[in-house]
Amino acid sequence: MSAPPASDDIASTVPSEDNIRLLLDLLPDAVIVTTQAEVVFANPAAQRLFGAETGQEVQGHHALDLVDDRSLALAMMRLADPPATEQVFPYHLRRLNGDHFEAELTGRNIVFRDRPSRLLVIRDASEQSRARDQSRRDARQALKEQIARVRHKLSQPLNVIRLAAEGALLMIERDRIPADGWPESQFALIAEQSERTAQILDTLRIDEPDPSASSAALPQPAGSHILVVENDPAAAAALSSYLSAQGCRVSLADSGRDAWDRFRNDPADVVITDLLVQTGDGEDLITVLRDFDPLLPIIVTTARPGGADRLDARFRDERCVVVKKPPPLSEITRLIAAFLLPPSEEPFTSC
Repeated sequence: MSAPPASDDIASTVPSEDNIRLLLDLLPDAVIVTTQAEVVFANPAAQRLFGAETGQEVQGHHALDLVDDRSLALAMMRLADPPATEQVFPYHLRRLNGDHFEAELTGRNIVFRDRPSRLLVIRDASEQSRARDQSRRDARQALKEQIARVRHKLSQPLNVIRLAAEGALLMIERDRIPADGWPESQFALIAEQSERTAQILDTLRIDEPDPSASSAALPQPAGSHILVVENDPAAAAALSSYLSAQGCRVSLADSGRDAWDRFRNDPADVVITDLLVQTGDGEDLITVLRDFDPLLPIIVTTARPGGADRLDARFRDERCVVVKKPPPLSEITRLIAAFLLPPSEEPFTSC
């Protein structure tokens, strides 16, 4: 075995070995000494770290017996060629019962009991690693929640902007522009909601509408009664305006309780409801409506990420469709028309 790069005869630099032993016993960090890779000394902290009751349980083990397989190659390399300078290295180590743990280890060459040896100081890093992992999880969760809050805040003005703009465009394409300043009011609404959006955030990715949806071939659900449940007045007004222009009779409700009262007095052909509405969430309303009419067509709108997964499994059928806000008006029209098709017609594909 080659001579160590540097050595200190610890027996000759202090008054007695008892003083050294007392010092090592009081250290909070684990200290072991290896001679020819065999553990010849372990202080009480090392005994606790490796799950031994006495130092003798640790002594006699080959140093590599205390190393987890993930760090075995690195330990063998450093055992054969110890670093010339004191450095702290991360290791995966193994307790006597086989449990692994993460540790930070530093060492230096010494002379112990007149033999070239290696003194290793080991600190359990499991808590630090768990704290880091928890911190990363907390940061990811906080970021997800922040993104969800931002998307929810932006979804309302963006929903209104899209509904107003798409409604105006479809009216222009069909040459069915209402009189009495309707275009001006739509543009004013868009400008107002754009300012509202700018106050919340500068940018946000918005899913593009399906380009395959052709406005020239939109079905016409004229004559149907639509109940719109939406607690954002601007969004409700924009959607109501568009559906009314398509010939639908529209009833508006801003809460689950209001919606149920209106439906009982005047049942709708199709219900469009936000997943989150005032006075009870959207699922409560869907439950009551489905108890009244199991085949009632329902379009659920939501700005929440994974909105379709949030909907109770018992409602996920071809008569209940989840649409992400802001909903494309052409898709809303298509779904209403598909819901109203006679049973013999070809079934629709939900979005």
